[in-house]
Amino acid sequence: MYCPKCSSPATEGQRFCRQCGTNLGAIVDAMEGRRGPVDFERLKVDLKDLGNSLRSGFEQAHKEFKKTQTHHRRQYEKQPGQAHNWGAEIAADIAQKASCVATDTKAAVVGAYQKKKRSRESRRYHLQKGILSIFSGSAVTGAYYLFLKTAAESGLLASLERIVLQHNPDITGLLPVVQMLWVFGLIPVATGLGHLINGAFFAPSDQEREALEAAERMPEQSLPWQTTNSTPQFSSPQTRVTNEFDPEVAREYSVTEEPTLPLGPREHERQAS
Repeated sequence: MYCPKCSSPATEGQRFCRQCGTNLGAIVDAMEGRRGPVDFERLKVDLKDLGNSLRSGFEQAHKEFKKTQTHHRRQYEKQPGQAHNWGAEIAADIAQKASCVATDTKAAVVGAYQKKKRSRESRRYHLQKGILSIFSGSAVTGAYYLFLKTAAESGLLASLERIVLQHNPDITGLLPVVQMLWVFGLIPVATGLGHLINGAFFAPSDQEREALEAAERMPEQSLPWQTTNSTPQFSSPQTRVTNEFDPEVAREYSVTEEPTLPLGPREHERQAS
């Protein structure tokens, strides 16, 4: 047990707190189920101490909250370029958790649906369904047949037919139709036979179904002619850089800027003659 005022531990049978002196007798008596004489003055003092303890606890929590808020404000004031939006963070967190929950729920529902679908396609399911349908349909058919036969032999159906004919004499053939209502019980029997035939000849066995599930879980392998490596790749020709001709070097002049000497006046006269 702990003191409600200072939260210090108290040993068994301790009536007062050793740290703050709070009276723990009422709490001990309440826990042990004992009832002592009611002292209204002591009860009033205890309630006052309890109120003071609660008020001090709330004040301390409020101070801690303000201290934390001030610390965060100072921290973000040091970084004015990074504004913190608590609302956006909370909304993003809630949206992320909701998305995760929705994804998990969808995966669980799809998995359960696939499992149920696979179980309905199994041979065991069809055999069980067929046997149950045959037995239930046979029981319903037998019960209807015995009930209608007894009603016809006792004269109940004839009496009902006379009552109906008194109100509406145009109705004819009511008794034979009522006696043949047991035929509807053959519908579930036919359904059960269909399930038996499907389970015995068409539904996959457990081994085949497991093999199909394993094949579905395996990653799809593309055929050799469907791979990208086998398809021819064509690329446009590109200019190869060989660094054999540098345009910057070509612009520079050689050692002899004029490889041929210009003709002088004598050479001109000689060529003219």
